[in-house]
Amino acid sequence: MDEYADLHLHTEHSDGDASVEELLQEARKTDLIAIAITDHDCMDGIPEALKLSGKYNLQVIPGIEMSSYYGKIDVHVLGYFIDHEHPEIVDYCHEFREIRNRRGMKMVEKLNNMGVSITFDHVLEIANNGVIGRPHVAQAILQNGFVQNFQAAFSKYIGSDAPAYVLKKKIAPETSIDLIHRAGGVAVLAHPVTMGNDGIISYLASRGGLDGLEVYHTRHRQLGCEAYYRGLADKYGLIPTGGSDWHGSRTPYLRIGSSRVRMEHVRKLAEIASGRRSQVSAPL
Repeated sequence: MDEYADLHLHTEHSDGDASVEELLQEARKTDLIAIAITDHDCMDGIPEALKLSGKYNLQVIPGIEMSSYYGKIDVHVLGYFIDHEHPEIVDYCHEFREIRNRRGMKMVEKLNNMGVSITFDHVLEIANNGVIGRPHVAQAILQNGFVQNFQAAFSKYIGSDAPAYVLKKKIAPETSIDLIHRAGGVAVLAHPVTMGNDGIISYLASRGGLDGLEVYHTRHRQLGCEAYYRGLADKYGLIPTGGSDWHGSRTPYLRIGSSRVRMEHVRKLAEIASGRRSQVSAPL
């Protein structure tokens, strides 16, 4: 019997709205045997998830989704089997929390100048003092009656081509990959279809140190391109991974495990990470 994992899940510590335990409760209702929590630029939920993993009989893989840019293209890099207490990871997460807060303040300022009267304190309240993301700003816009639905906040105000959008800090994906490796983890390119440039896959596989490619993803399934990306993963020697990209009630059209990957691929990731940690900790 095949065993599966969902390697792309978000909690209230970034732009999801479920607590860590609520996520585990939902995951336990499925036939999954492993999950990865991959909050944006944040690993605050990992200690609690590891502590609760036995209670819910699930393997919890420490993960993160890092923000980066290839030129002007938004590129997300997933890290798995990371030492969440590694000093460089701790510093990275702290720095990005501050960066995301400043970005949120700038968006609120732009919105206020457009007559959209929301406050940053309200955004912080929605984020439950977690890492600020655009979904928190969108929720504030919606709750204050300036749009009729959540997605309209993006299309009208804070989407990448909208007037109140603020760019994220530009970090090269190679930098994210290198940091993941130094923390003993493996690096996987997230939802490549969203980049609109498959040349990035070839570049990061040959020159950037990429370990895997997210093949099985909600967007890929919707567009019918999972087989295509599985072919690219095989072509470039990348481990295929997958996950639902669940964000709790913010993604009501998804369920945990709706996109998933066989555990044989997860074990390959674990083997690479184990070897990498051995090299990092080996005496000089």
